[in-house]
Amino acid sequence: MPFINPYNFVRPTRKPMPRLQGTTWERWQGRSGQLTCRLTNETPLLVPSGGSAAGAKEFYRLGNQLAIPGTSLKGAFRCVAETISGACSPFGKNGATDQVFGRCDNAEKLCPCCRLFGFMGNTVLRGRVCITDALLEDPSFRPTAPTVYLERIGGPKTTHTAFYCDENNQPRGRKFYWHSPEILTANEIRRSRRAAVEGGETLRPLVGSTPFVFHVRYNGLSDDELGLLLWTLFPGEEKRHKLGHGKGVGLGTIRVEPVEWQDQSAEQRYDQFEATAPSAPVTELLATVKRQFVRSRASQLGVPDADDLFLLNDDALADLGAILTPRTFKYLVQYPSYDWFKALSQKKLPTIADTLKGIGLPDRF
Repeated sequence: MPFINPYNFVRPTRKPMPRLQGTTWERWQGRSGQLTCRLTNETPLLVPSGGSAAGAKEFYRLGNQLAIPGTSLKGAFRCVAETISGACSPFGKNGATDQVFGRCDNAEKLCPCCRLFGFMGNTVLRGRVCITDALLEDPSFRPTAPTVYLERIGGPKTTHTAFYCDENNQPRGRKFYWHSPEILTANEIRRSRRAAVEGGETLRPLVGSTPFVFHVRYNGLSDDELGLLLWTLFPGEEKRHKLGHGKGVGLGTIRVEPVEWQDQSAEQRYDQFEATAPSAPVTELLATVKRQFVRSRASQLGVPDADDLFLLNDDALADLGAILTPRTFKYLVQYPSYDWFKALSQKKLPTIADTLKGIGLPDRF
């Protein structure tokens, strides 16, 4: 019986967004402001703290309140932004020798994500996007966090490069996890305590919808940079992000929605102390900037314009749009067993497109 691996790889874009000189904070240019966002989990969610009693992974807290660190949010969002823009990768070589995942090494020529989130190289540039910790929207809300047990899951092995590399032994792309309510629910990941004793984990994830609120502050962004940020945060009504622990077993599907937006141009910053109040519903304002970015990205790629970013003719955008969309699969989504890897160490992982068509799926033992 075939099965679907919990993760896959988004192929590189045909043409990355241009690498430009990094911008420092004292240059008052572009657009600045703040987005207030609501984050709600749609599957059990666990963003663990550093440690807890009895070895159980507990949800992170600020004082006595449940919270999600801004650094965790930044990591999840940056991965999406890197994929949309064709930005550098921490696993790439220096930019001059790797045109696909080349790591930025010069502040005079930075990818969009290093310009947005910060750069450490021949100089240090502070990021122009700041993401706060996410706090419970209702501090009095007490979400359910049952104890569950997760069986041991192995990590990547150098002996199984067929999963991670292409025929030229180059990285296949950026790693993302499928969304599906049928992968595993909180009830289904309950195991006997023996699972934890035998190398597994004891978890206490939040179950049920738990709304959090966080803020995204940005400074001096160009129109393209702002558009990239908005598509990253809000990829579409049907798209979702993955966050936290246990992504491969169904945890961590989250929905991010705009609540409020304050934005001002460089000229307005000199004319007034406060950001501009919205002149239309937030969703309409966001749609205008996002639409402008789609036109710009289509021009960069040299492809026809489209109504949606993920409809542009580009492998990276097609793959990313597919894997960010929750769906029901015909086959079980699960990790291969140790015995499977041992017997089929060079079995290739089907592409995202082939997986959706049911082509080349691996068989369970």
